[in-house]
Amino acid sequence: GSSVIKSSAANQNHLVGFSPLMFLYLLTALLAAALGGLAVRLADHAGPAAAHTALYTRFEAPCEQESCSEALVVVHTAGTPGAEADGVRWLLAPEVRSKFQIYVYTDAPAQSMPPELQPSSPRVEVPNVADEFSKYVDFLYREYHRLPQKVRFIHSGRIEAGNWVGSARSDKLDLLLHRTLRQSLSVDYHSADQNCFDVDLLLMQKAADGDEATGLPPMFVAFAGHLAGLGRDHGVDVIQLFATFWNKTGMASEVGPMPLSYTIPPSGEFAATRAALHRRPAGFYKGLLDFLTGGDGLAGNGLLAALRSQRFRVEGMTHRGPLSVMGLLLEYVWPLVLDDCEAHHRALPAPEGVTKAYACDAACRQWGAGAAY
Repeated sequence: GSSVIKSSAANQNHLVGFSPLMFLYLLTALLAAALGGLAVRLADHAGPAAAHTALYTRFEAPCEQESCSEALVVVHTAGTPGAEADGVRWLLAPEVRSKFQIYVYTDAPAQSMPPELQPSSPRVEVPNVADEFSKYVDFLYREYHRLPQKVRFIHSGRIEAGNWVGSARSDKLDLLLHRTLRQSLSVDYHSADQNCFDVDLLLMQKAADGDEATGLPPMFVAFAGHLAGLGRDHGVDVIQLFATFWNKTGMASEVGPMPLSYTIPPSGEFAATRAALHRRPAGFYKGLLDFLTGGDGLAGNGLLAALRSQRFRVEGMTHRGPLSVMGLLLEYVWPLVLDDCEAHHRALPAPEGVTKAYACDAACRQWGAGAAY
């Protein structure tokens, strides 16, 4: 009996002496478990993470003549660390600076830029949506009433490689030093002679459905497949998706009904006169800029947000990284924006804003095919 009493007393003394430390351990464990469970529940119900969109800042280098009648608009993606702005230095050659007022949109750090290129004042920043086209549209809206007689729009790479392995390469410095527009042209795509393609939405729909006999270039087939996948996620086909883009960007009101087929030189580099750029009012460029950089936001779940944010790769393409869906859509319609085709507004038949072909199709001649300097 006494041994049991002694044992109980000893145990009681042990418990009493240890209980504060045990209570602390127990409390810590409970809090950790509770917080861990809360973290799991928050993670389970968290909304989608906001997509990170780089900002491109605009820099300027004034023309070295007293006045220049031409502007050069350049889009430059930062190079490797320590060489972020090396790709724009060739633009500062005296013969280029004596011809153009230079504007460079870039995500390169300001401290890496050559001193000749200074940030615009007031500061201009553009989200990296639709690749070069968000910067081009920003420039056209901001400078609409100050445009010089001619403007050339280019990527910063001096040595221009073709789209596919083994294709020709050329030095764009030669291009800049030529006449900015060839004879009798108001819009000049220097690639129009080599790259003039039919955009056929019906064939793109067939390619998206798995038809391998459409004869479309590999880029169009890959793009059609990506658009089809994106469309399925939102309950539309390729043609309906393209129509949504056409209407939301203001193309329907400015260009006319959406053509199911037309011929263009697909490129993100071109030159145009002030008169050609003024074929569309400032409000069109403002509305397009708002469409590209605002609205639903890049992290949203809607079709328009997906068009803005999604990128994809094309097998065999060597000169560019993942391609912007919105950027390619704009590349495929931009020649029509620059064209002067009043007849297309009256294109018939146009049920539901769609017509069979572009009313002023000229096999790319209005954009430079066959033109001489």
